[in-house]
Amino acid sequence: MSNQGNTLAGTASPLMPTPGTPAGGAQAPAIATAPANADIIMTVLSILHIPIVESNATRTKELTDANWSTWKGSMKCIFGLCDLSEYVLGNVICPDPTHNPVGAKNWDFNDSYAAMLICENISASQKVYVGQDNKSYEVWRNLEAIHEVTGNTTIITWIRMLFKCTADEGDDIKEHLNNLKMIWERINLHPFSSTYHHHLPRDLVGSRPLSLRVPL
Repeated sequence: MSNQGNTLAGTASPLMPTPGTPAGGAQAPAIATAPANADIIMTVLSILHIPIVESNATRTKELTDANWSTWKGSMKCIFGLCDLSEYVLGNVICPDPTHNPVGAKNWDFNDSYAAMLICENISASQKVYVGQDNKSYEVWRNLEAIHEVTGNTTIITWIRMLFKCTADEGDDIKEHLNNLKMIWERINLHPFSSTYHHHLPRDLVGSRPLSLRVPL
């Protein structure tokens, strides 16, 4: 009877183990559980302050209206050297400054560093395209929008030249073929060349005199 009274009063009975305790009286081992926001914590902690690279390796020939392809390749190497490629591509999300102010501050510094590298390697005439206070991926995207479209127009110009480069009976075929080769090489060097390759073989056939044409 006294044992029942102890149980009702909230005192553990010596004859009954407390919940979660084995019959022998030993305390049950604690089960470790990960916090609900474990993934968020890991993501936030990955935003580290990237040190500035003090080297001439972060400089290349400035971007102009005529050197987008080579400049773009050089800048990708610079971004890789400085560990900033993912920022420029927009793949690194800024942490919520409310939950992780240090991570957000590091992100702002790293992104500003990437934007600065772009601005330091473009000519004054190109700065009009980057805007003010833009994130690095926005600056990069703006430059791509301007120069990739311009590049597409350029390759169309070369293809039009290819269409117009024809030879008549009696023309110097060797010179004609050299001209075709020069235009073809220009097209092949262009980043948009794969878009047009399926049209070109028959265009080349049509450029030669009828006596020299061989069906493809």
